[in-house]
Amino acid sequence: MNWSIRPLELQLKFLWEIARGSAKTKTNFIVTVQEGDTIGEGEMAGLTGHPLSFDLIQKEFASLPLQKVTSPELCEDLQVEPSLLFAISSALTHLRCQQEGKSLSAYLGLRAVPRRPTSFSIPLMPLEKIAGFVKEHRVNEYPACKVKVGPKHLANHVKEVAKWYAGPLRIDANASFSSAQDVIAFFNEIRELPVEFVEQPLAVDNVKDSEIVKTSSQWPIVADESLQRGTDVKQLEAAFHGINVKLMKSGSYLKAIEQLRVAQTLGMKTMLGCMVETLLGIDGAHALSADVDWIDLDGNLFLENDPYIAR
Repeated sequence: MNWSIRPLELQLKFLWEIARGSAKTKTNFIVTVQEGDTIGEGEMAGLTGHPLSFDLIQKEFASLPLQKVTSPELCEDLQVEPSLLFAISSALTHLRCQQEGKSLSAYLGLRAVPRRPTSFSIPLMPLEKIAGFVKEHRVNEYPACKVKVGPKHLANHVKEVAKWYAGPLRIDANASFSSAQDVIAFFNEIRELPVEFVEQPLAVDNVKDSEIVKTSSQWPIVADESLQRGTDVKQLEAAFHGINVKLMKSGSYLKAIEQLRVAQTLGMKTMLGCMVETLLGIDGAHALSADVDWIDLDGNLFLENDPYIAR
C-alpha cells in the first residue's frame, strides 16, 4: 500500500467565531492510501482557532509504521493525535469498503440510514447581524439551530436568534462559563425559550460544577470537550445527560461506535457532531447516525470550496 498526505485549503462563507477562536479560512489534511487501482481517502480537521502545521503533521505522518497497518483494527495501536489517526483509519476503511463492494455502514456492521437533516449553527456575531445571517443562510429551513455562546455573547445573543429562527435551539458554550452559578443565571434568563439541550457549559476539569449544573438544569446537558478518545464515557454520566461524538476526537469509526454504544447502554443521549470539514468527513459521520438522538453535521455547509460536494 502507498500512503500520502496533502493539505487542503478551505475558504469559509463567513467568519466562523466560537468561544475558543475564529477563522475565515481553514487548512485540513487528506490522507490517501492506494492498493492496486483502488484508493481510499480520509480527512483530518483541527480545532477552530488552532491552525495545524503541515510541516509538523507531515513529519509525524512520515514517522508512522503505516506499511504494517493493513486493517482498520490495526490503526487503533498507532500512537498519534486523534484527528490524524482518524484520517489514517478512515482512509483504510474506505479502501476496504471499495474492495469489498460494501457501503460504509455495511462494512462497519451498522444499519443503513437515509440522509438525516442536520441542525445549522450560528457563530458569535454582533446582534445586529443575526437577522441577516438567518435570512441569508436560510436557517429556518433546518430542523434545529445551534447557537454558539461565549463570555460576551450570552442571553441577548440567544434571544436575538429566537426572534428570527422559529424552531428549537441548541446552545453550545464551548466551555466558556467559569462556574455553576454563572451557568444557572444564564439558564434563568433563557428559560422561556425553546431550548433543546445545552452543550459543554463548563471546562473539562470543572467536574464538581458540571455535576451541579446537570442536577439543576431543565434541559439535557451534553458533553463535547469533555469527551476525547481516551475518555471513559461512564465517568461522564454524573455530569452530563448525553455525549457529542466527533470522529476527529474519537480517532476512528470503531472508537466512535464504542463511545455511542456505551452511552446508549447507560441511557445517555447521543449526538454526532463535526468540525469544519468537507463532505468526506461529514458522510463518514452520517454513516453512524442510525440510532443517535441528534445530528449536528453542518461543517461542510460553511465552505465555499468543498471538493467532495460534486462526487
